[in-house]
Amino acid sequence: MRIRFALPILLNLVFLASGSSSAPDLALIGAKIYPAPTESPIENGSILIHDGQVLAVGSSPTIKIPRDATVIDCKGLVVTAGFWNSHVISSLPVFFTYANRALPS
Repeated sequence: MRIRFALPILLNLVFLASGSSSAPDLALIGAKIYPAPTESPIENGSILIHDGQVLAVGSSPTIKIPRDATVIDCKGLVVTAGFWNSHVISSLPVFFTYANRALPS
């Protein structure tokens, strides 16, 4: 239930922080972070967002949070990377012929 309410609020704060270059930095701290599908998760991780872009991702003790940053405690929450085009319908028969083709050399 906590995630149902926390996630929309978290996404809105990230969106608002990215809208203006004069906005303070945003720090998401204490989350379990999945930086990529093939990497191990970062337990107690932090994400620092500056001018709407991710500036740093890592274990909380390794990320220096600026004094004026807006800090959001994400303990108990999970953050994943934005996997672009992660919804692909490749099980349709039309795609089978493409999967079996040899790549051009």
